[in-house]
Amino acid sequence: MSALGSELVDSTTPFERRYGGWYVTGLNGAIRHRGNVVLKDNRAPTDAELARGNNVKSLSAFFDTRPYLSETSDLVALLVFEHQVTVQNVLTKANQHCLSLMAYQQGVQRDLKERVTDEPTFESVDNAFADAVQQVLDALLSKDEAALPEGGVKGIGGFAEAFGRQARGAADGRTLKDLDLQRRVFKYRCSYLVQSPSFDRLQPALRKRVLRRLWRVLSDPSSDRRYAYLEPEERQAIRRIVGSTVSNLPPNWKLDR
Repeated sequence: MSALGSELVDSTTPFERRYGGWYVTGLNGAIRHRGNVVLKDNRAPTDAELARGNNVKSLSAFFDTRPYLSETSDLVALLVFEHQVTVQNVLTKANQHCLSLMAYQQGVQRDLKERVTDEPTFESVDNAFADAVQQVLDALLSKDEAALPEGGVKGIGGFAEAFGRQARGAADGRTLKDLDLQRRVFKYRCSYLVQSPSFDRLQPALRKRVLRRLWRVLSDPSSDRRYAYLEPEERQAIRRIVGSTVSNLPPNWKLDR
């Protein structure tokens, strides 16, 4: 529907501009998304059409759900999916860029008969790594995440209950998969993908630099006002969870007791 324009939807997209072309079940209050709306004309949906498509508990009103495994398309699952795809895309892009940069640097070092290093030593490469670290941290720490509707959201379909069953957490039981669903998606705004094989396999210098800066952000809020939105208790919880569940942490990482 060209009248509605187009955009790449990710975790920063305002809630009311999400889910066009998707089926969605869940309770989201007065702020309306674009899900469950079928248009036959190139125009914006009316308020009545949006209202019918929101706060839906079953998709059976829209089509015959009997051939499918479920009659729901859980809103919480869609929110988590958007988060995971957003972070995974950033990790993949940063990793490929830094692998390419290190291959370039090491090739030049060999050609010049210099010592081949595993760390960025060329100024241009070092600056590019710094940019990649910031992009990864922005994604991991949910910077500019769009707010949820006032009053929060509730999924219909059981995803929220199943999502955290095998989560890895700290000794006190807190995990990076703990959901908030009131103001934001996650209670602790550090992506659980920091525990994933994708993060473990990042270019080694990039991974180390991300974790070093993550420690500084979490332990000294004044060191980086870019992430001032993280709450003190939240920072402490993230430190403990990451310190307990992520392997091969750099030496500056200290586990809170």
